[in-house]
Amino acid sequence: MNFRWEIIQEYAPLFMEGAWMTIKCTLICVLLGTTWGLILGLGRLAQAPHGIWKHILHYGVQWPVRIYISAFRGTPLFVQIMVVHFALVPLFINPRDGLLVTSGIMSSDFARALRSDYGAFLSCVVAITLNAGAYVSEIFRAGIQSIDRGQMEASRSLGMSYGKTMRKVILPQAFRRMLPPLGNNAIRHRQGFLAGFRHWSGRSGLCRTHRVRRLRDLLGTLSDDLTGLLGHHLRALADGATHGKEVR
Repeated sequence: MNFRWEIIQEYAPLFMEGAWMTIKCTLICVLLGTTWGLILGLGRLAQAPHGIWKHILHYGVQWPVRIYISAFRGTPLFVQIMVVHFALVPLFINPRDGLLVTSGIMSSDFARALRSDYGAFLSCVVAITLNAGAYVSEIFRAGIQSIDRGQMEASRSLGMSYGKTMRKVILPQAFRRMLPPLGNNAIRHRQGFLAGFRHWSGRSGLCRTHRVRRLRDLLGTLSDDLTGLLGHHLRALADGATHGKEVR
């Protein structure tokens, strides 16, 4: 049975559009998820030596962050995408009674256009960002705690504030150790984005057709190739950061 390359040529623009959408969504989610994960990770480690602030940080910051992380790490990503798309986004962005519309932050026409043109993409970005933040926060927490506590004590004894110590001393060292798991997390969420397509195509019955089955197999092959290429560069970047060398 010969492979019909004319089908690839016919749908080449769709392949390019899908590849660009995947790359764009992955880059945005990795950037936002890493930022959100850093905030959650610092909140997870927030503490005060004594006094009322110790209890405020423990019950007002640490416990909510723990619940958030447990909820998003303990439920499937696809379920989270469904909840965000059908519940969370309509709650805030709805032309009639969305919270952003009723509060005057967003006009009804803009909300309608946003839901119509970018609704699915927005839901995907929000869901994967929230999910990535839960995993990245644990990566940041483990990376920060892997640094010897004496460096924090030495920096504070020299008069550096907690924020400056984290920014100048702790985080640069921890980030080198966090590169490999951060790369794995980025690949995992890119695969999660593609898993949504495979699930819906299977549920809709399209994968039963001969043409779309071949399309699915081809997309799977391209996905594996992109994953291997990304993993190779991430390993090179991690090795260069670990040994203090510039990756060329």
